[in-house]
Amino acid sequence: HQTTICVALIKQDKFEWIPFYEELAKKLLSYENDSKKLVKLIYDNFDRNTQIKYLHDDGFDLPDIDPFSVFAIFNRKSGERVNIVRKMKDVFGLKSNAPTTFVGIPVQNAVNSMFIAFEKNQSEDGRDMERLWKTFDYSLTNPDKLSEVFDKVLGQHAMGIAKLTMGLFYVRPNYFLALDSRNRKYLKEY
Repeated sequence: HQTTICVALIKQDKFEWIPFYEELAKKLLSYENDSKKLVKLIYDNFDRNTQIKYLHDDGFDLPDIDPFSVFAIFNRKSGERVNIVRKMKDVFGLKSNAPTTFVGIPVQNAVNSMFIAFEKNQSEDGRDMERLWKTFDYSLTNPDKLSEVFDKVLGQHAMGIAKLTMGLFYVRPNYFLALDSRNRKYLKEY
């Protein structure tokens, strides 16, 4: 009986990040119609020289930001992940504990962490940001409608199945599967 309890506690602690990620996703949804306010919060609260030094458009501040790129800030290889999620907790007034471990979370490619492309690489229709937000919204509120935008987002510059599904996994880890190379290999094998 004690062994069962210990195993259950280990499993629960192993994925301590899930409540935090889910709460942050719900909080970010409130910025869907005011992403300029969201990007200002990010620039005002995170270190531009270390934590978000890559978060720019050809050297200039982003005019707004998508929610998946916010998650990418702390889902990159970095020695600052714990500090960044603690700061996220404070900045967004989250109640969930800030995770100290990130077991099972795929990390973004450091060279291509932003989900929104540089302006010069965005779709001609100028709706890349809108589609990213709609994908995020549907992933949380109405996953059955996700197919309406999924393929269009998948076709955006520097987006691939691994990156997009990793973003969906970040915001709803108990619902979506990240199709990064490790998981695809596992699925093929088994």
